[in-house]
Amino acid sequence: MSSKPSSSRRGRKRRGSPEFGRPAAKGAVFDAAIADRACNFFELFLTHTKGEWAGHPFVPHGWQRDRIIRPLFGWRREADGFRWYRRCDLWLPRKNGKSTLAAGVALYLLFAAEEPGAEVYLVANDREQASIVFKEAARMTKASPELNEMSQVFDSARTRSIVYAETLSSLQAVSSLPTNKDGLNPSGVVFDEIHELRDFALWEKMTTGSATRRQPLTFVISTAGYDRNTVGYREYAADKRILEGKSRITDRLVVVYEAGPKESWKRESTWKKANPGYGVTIKPREFRSLFAEAQEDAAKEATFKRYYLNIWTGAKTGWIDIEKWDACGDPVDLFRVVGLPCWVGLDLSKRSDITAAVALFREDKDNVRRYHVLPHFFVPDEEIELKESRDGVPYREWARAGHVTLTPGNVIEYAAVRDLVMEKWARKFQIREIAYDPYNATHLADDLRAAGMNMVEFIQTIKHVAPPTMELKNLILQGLVRHGGNPVLRWMVENVAVLVDVNGNERLTKKASTARIDGVAALVNALGRASVGDAAPSVYEQRGVLNL
Repeated sequence: MSSKPSSSRRGRKRRGSPEFGRPAAKGAVFDAAIADRACNFFELFLTHTKGEWAGHPFVPHGWQRDRIIRPLFGWRREADGFRWYRRCDLWLPRKNGKSTLAAGVALYLLFAAEEPGAEVYLVANDREQASIVFKEAARMTKASPELNEMSQVFDSARTRSIVYAETLSSLQAVSSLPTNKDGLNPSGVVFDEIHELRDFALWEKMTTGSATRRQPLTFVISTAGYDRNTVGYREYAADKRILEGKSRITDRLVVVYEAGPKESWKRESTWKKANPGYGVTIKPREFRSLFAEAQEDAAKEATFKRYYLNIWTGAKTGWIDIEKWDACGDPVDLFRVVGLPCWVGLDLSKRSDITAAVALFREDKDNVRRYHVLPHFFVPDEEIELKESRDGVPYREWARAGHVTLTPGNVIEYAAVRDLVMEKWARKFQIREIAYDPYNATHLADDLRAAGMNMVEFIQTIKHVAPPTMELKNLILQGLVRHGGNPVLRWMVENVAVLVDVNGNERLTKKASTARIDGVAALVNALGRASVGDAAPSVYEQRGVLNL
């Protein structure tokens, strides 16, 4: 018997429309024969291994066939015949067969995609998650007489891989553990549940390590999450721009099944729209039971929306509902705030961590007091990749966007903080005071004081911080804060928890020891002084240096 999969086994060719997934670019042609070949591989060589369909051929459902498999493998570059799409992102609620489909795609890339020395990797946020797709692929391989004969499956605590020796190809499960993966040359990468993935470094390595491959493919599957400071939400936002025709990316196939923002989560029509497997892989009776539980409990409602309607929700717990914070994300108009009184809050933290500076502008208009927030952050650039992996955030990307200043070395260069305050802010804004935690701030405070700034110590006792903490929360809930959607500050807001004393006073703390909340602390410092009133006039107002 030939070691290559043949089409002589069971089933018949299934065709679908090539119109689904048509690239929005010239130079793409549809090869129906190759599209059919990919579909036939699923039906002829793969078998369901679990549930009521165990032992039956993997015949792709219509949506799997016409929206994913056929366009993904059928659209080619007219110039050289190679695959058009280098990436496919599938956003799909649970119980619709994501893992089974992903396992099938991974096996096709291993056995049939005609990539010499193929390296296919299954990647997830942790080892357990990465093993889900692998175990499905391993069971499918063992259940297929042809695939089982030509390959070896290794499934142990140390190694999870499938080896196709004839073409020197392999499939391997990996996780986001910080190991050296610089030497990888993937021809295919399957990312599972990237809404949980915070290792930006791993993502970059796995998606940019295919430069020598003729037609590499990244296949992403995920449900929605609640943490918007993940790889998943960043890529989801990019995918939505592609679907809306707002992106220049043409080599990414995006498929999203979700409840729309104006659709009721309580309607069965919405359930069907978001779940292409409704009535097939998803039993309506079981779905209604989950819905009934969601109606009785707010936490279960959020979980239901994420898992079964693919709706991004707010954080599980926290100081403030992140959706309320996001509602205050209108841009800050510098021309508008330049004439408003300003208070600056500083949180210097440890010199090797993050330093936050927040300019807070107070606007009293029509008997309503509003605040505008302009934050900036400083991070030492030494071992920045390790810091990104540790904290799960893209510091370098934020730096390129202007939200973060990377200072040389392994400690914060406080001269950079001084320059921001004196050379950029004080020359433009009417700074009344600078509120700071005296811990670790002596030298910088002395420098700023010597430069003529009004420095005010803001002691971090619950007596001092509780009033502005509560006020900030109320301002956010009322929509009286405008912060411009700064992603660094948003991340820190999601990291905040509170300690409550016997009198009901709240003090900010971290959800975890590794979390960062410096920007929120600096904002509270500034608000604590802004709430007092016009304690002192701006030095630069006195000098008349207030030009933008």
